[in-house]
Amino acid sequence: PLAAPAAAPGAAAAAAGDQQFSPPITAVQFRSRLATPAAEDAFAGMDTNKDSIVSLEEYRSHASKAFNPPLTEKEVEYTFKGFDADSDSNVSPTEYFGVLKLGHFFQTTQALEAAQAVTAPASPPGPP
Repeated sequence: PLAAPAAAPGAAAAAAGDQQFSPPITAVQFRSRLATPAAEDAFAGMDTNKDSIVSLEEYRSHASKAFNPPLTEKEVEYTFKGFDADSDSNVSPTEYFGVLKLGHFFQTTQALEAAQAVTAPASPPGPP
């Protein structure tokens, strides 16, 4: 009998339904779609009650005006969860700016704090 032709690499995995996850949006795409060039302005705009924390409700309501094109509901859910490293249902400045600096969603709180420490301005020297 003739041997069956060899399958292309990955064909068996694809046939078995083992496909690689593709995120709806990356952190780099997120940043490029911000309607304002300054990430600080975007965070301040999302923080509608000015408590320095962005809730899912604030984030969702701002998604249509802060991004060009606006985020889809799937992108809103994914990015919010990707920012919320401590799973407290809020996004802090450390989480938001840390993810943007590191360039990837779903960071650990330790990685975000380390990224923030690297970018924090040095304290001014004390009086002589």
